[in-house]
Amino acid sequence: MHTNSQYEPIRAKKIRLSKHAKHRCAQRAIDAGALNLVVSFGNREYDNRGGVRYTMTGDAMTRMTRALGSTAQMERLRDTYVVVDAETQTSVITAGHLH
Repeated sequence: MHTNSQYEPIRAKKIRLSKHAKHRCAQRAIDAGALNLVVSFGNREYDNRGGVRYTMTGDAMTRMTRALGSTAQMERLRDTYVVVDAETQTSVITAGHLH
């Protein structure tokens, strides 16, 4: 597992959500701002199927809190994941919460 040790917002890039990702984000109450935070601070790992998964683990939450402070809304990101296309890194395939 790799960490995304530097805060690099993807807002500067044009982020695209697949139809599936739009549906899952709406269904799971994950907004675009949350997607940016998860991709910026989450632990990164390749899924060997053409995607990169970013997950808000305890370490990722600590990095985010040190950089941005803490809010209740940010705390809800714990165990959230975002899968992006490995080639573009800007196309969101899906997002959800680990159980």
